[in-house]
Amino acid sequence: MSYKMLVPPFKRVEFSKMNKEQAKEYFEWYISQIDKRIDLLFDAVKKDGVAAKFDYSKESLIDLWSWYETKISYRKLDELEYEKIVAKYPDWMHEYISKTELSFETLMYGMDVALYFAKVVIINNRDKVKWGYYTKPKNRDSVNQPVLLGFMNGMDLNPRLIVINCTRRSGREKKSTRLIEIYNNWMEYL
Repeated sequence: MSYKMLVPPFKRVEFSKMNKEQAKEYFEWYISQIDKRIDLLFDAVKKDGVAAKFDYSKESLIDLWSWYETKISYRKLDELEYEKIVAKYPDWMHEYISKTELSFETLMYGMDVALYFAKVVIINNRDKVKWGYYTKPKNRDSVNQPVLLGFMNGMDLNPRLIVINCTRRSGREKKSTRLIEIYNNWMEYL
C-alpha cells in the first residue's frame, strides 16, 4: 500500500480525553493538512486512470464516491480484537457482531474523501459553513473533533463520521450517489 496515512506530529490523545489546548493543537494541525491530503487523494484517483472532474461542485461527489467504492475492503479481526469488542456487549448480542471491519487502506482513503466532502460543503456555502470544534459538553459525539459548523440548532457535521457510515452502507450495496444525497440532506439544515 503506497497511500500515505494522516498522522499528527504529536502524541495522539483520544478526542474525548483531550483538554482545550490539545483540541486546539489538533484542530490547527488538521486544518493545515487539508489541501495536501486532497492533492494526495486526487493523485490516487488519477493513478487509477479515472477521468473525474474535481471542481468542488456537489456533482463532483458522484465521481469521487464511484471511485472510492472500488477501494472499500474489509479485514478479518483476529481473535483478540474480536474478543475485545464483544466484551463490551451482553452475550445475547455477540452473534450480531461482525468478525470483520473496514481495512486500514479503506479508512485512509475515507478520511481524505471526508476532507474533500467538507471542502465541497464549505465552498458551496461560504457565507454559512466553516470548520470549527467545541470542547463542551464532553458527552457530545464529536467533542474536540474538527467539524463543520453553521447548521440549524447548533448542529455540527462531522465529515469523517458521515463518510465512515456511508462506507459501511456502500460495503453492502454500491450507490454512486450516496455522498451527494447526504450533501443534499445536510443543505436542508442550513
